[in-house]
Amino acid sequence: MIATDEQRVSFGPAHALGISAEEVRAFYENNWPRRIALSLPRFYCWQFLDAPENGGKDWNCLAVRDGQILGVMGLNRRSFKMRGETIRAAELTTWVVAEAARGLGVGRGVMRSIQQLHDLTVGFGISDAALPIYMTSGYRRLKHIPRYFRIYDIEAVRQYAKIERLGERLTRHWSTWPRPEVSATAVKAEALSELGAVMERSHNLYIRDAAHLAWRYDRHPVYRYEAFSVSPRGGGPGRAGVILRRDEIDGMRFLHVLDVLGTPEDVPLALSFIDAFARETGQAFADFYCTASAVTRHFLATGWFSCGDDDCFQLMHLFYPPELRTPQTTSMVYWANDRMAELSSLGRLYITKQDLDLDRPTLAFYEKHALRSE
Repeated sequence: MIATDEQRVSFGPAHALGISAEEVRAFYENNWPRRIALSLPRFYCWQFLDAPENGGKDWNCLAVRDGQILGVMGLNRRSFKMRGETIRAAELTTWVVAEAARGLGVGRGVMRSIQQLHDLTVGFGISDAALPIYMTSGYRRLKHIPRYFRIYDIEAVRQYAKIERLGERLTRHWSTWPRPEVSATAVKAEALSELGAVMERSHNLYIRDAAHLAWRYDRHPVYRYEAFSVSPRGGGPGRAGVILRRDEIDGMRFLHVLDVLGTPEDVPLALSFIDAFARETGQAFADFYCTASAVTRHFLATGWFSCGDDDCFQLMHLFYPPELRTPQTTSMVYWANDRMAELSSLGRLYITKQDLDLDRPTLAFYEKHALRSE
């Protein structure tokens, strides 16, 4: 659908407006304060054209006048499961408006176009300047996406953290807990789609089907993700899925946990595996972003710090370049056409770093790892 306002500005998906991916990439490069991966052809193609539900088309929502892009909202179509029902949804990523177009109503026009085409959308990292547009368009904000981290080597993280005496004591105090004995098998991420489907019974979430997991993890153009199926050692009921990514800064190794899949009751299996994996591979810490309290209650019970609540230990969340900010996480906005009460049940909402383009490489990452920027 294409909408046009009285100023002859057209709003709609890039492919419907006849705007090429090259033009959108160039707009990001020319209007974002710093260079980002979305300006690179290979990454842009993977992010938007190759996403399973985009069907090879560019669904980024644009504002265009006389063939010139005035603003763009990065967007991937992605079905959402709410109480088992499939919702026509989208993930919102990077939004930018040309400086010369500010004040022309571009943001509101883009937002109206998105809401006409979808019944549910979620976005992250909302600036103070953009927040009024979201809020007056019916969105609600989660000011801080819950983030949890577990420390395995406090000396290694010290230069990247602010640690009070209580934080030191808790790191030692929380170092042990009754771990179930588990066995883990490395698999392709798409092999965990069955566990993604299991979660639809207990959570509202973007689908984790085989096509999406394969695109997001197995075929990522930059990062190497590792996926594991975790079961009780010696057999028995229960199975969990864990998807993670190893990272390193100046010799300090750490883990990003992207997804923990399965029933809430099987989360302890995943946590036992993460602990064992981190210690065996010499990781300094592991972190996990997640909104669903049915999952994160187990993290809290087993000695993971909460960025929102445990001020005694503050850990960086920006890595390339390393930077400690307060808060050590980011924000989120969410909207549903006629299901806001259900979507606002945040304890049931499962959003992780897998979603919303939260795990995107920076250009500094490309440079640090001598990757080709193409």
